[in-house]
Amino acid sequence: LDKKLYLAHLPNGFKTSMDSVLLASACPAKANEKILDMGCGVGGSGFCVLKRVNHIQLIGVEIQKEQVLLAKQNAFKNKLDEQSDFIHCDIRDYKNEKYFDHAIMNPPYLEEGKHLRSPYEEKAKAMGHEESTLEDWVQSAHFNLKSKGSLTTIHRADQIDEIIRIMGKRFGAI
Repeated sequence: LDKKLYLAHLPNGFKTSMDSVLLASACPAKANEKILDMGCGVGGSGFCVLKRVNHIQLIGVEIQKEQVLLAKQNAFKNKLDEQSDFIHCDIRDYKNEKYFDHAIMNPPYLEEGKHLRSPYEEKAKAMGHEESTLEDWVQSAHFNLKSKGSLTTIHRADQIDEIIRIMGKRFGAI
């Protein structure tokens, strides 16, 4: 984005990376559409979409309250606060039925007990599933998407068969 986006992060939290940029670039959003950024962190992926596509609305949902506060600050500093809102909520509890044209997500890649846990709680929660599962994330996206809406996710290649299995017949054109 040629340094057009400013992002503050928690010192020991998950840092926005190239995954966020790739996720945003893969989202097929167009003007006047609504996007749900699930597990938005400090807003990295959602802000990349807002910088790429004009006249869209973004709602970010994040379980870590400190990340939500930073996302709101980042929105203000990037002059994106009128196009975005951030909600402190577990994605399993977020319900805005059939409201969004697109959902984007970079869910935790690893299940609890199958990776070396970060000593920093802020990063550990973003990196590995604790209470929620990949199936929870896909179900939440499906619940909140309009008919013919899109789900764009970035995840480990060795999990593609599991993601497709979870999507089942609820999503077409996978």
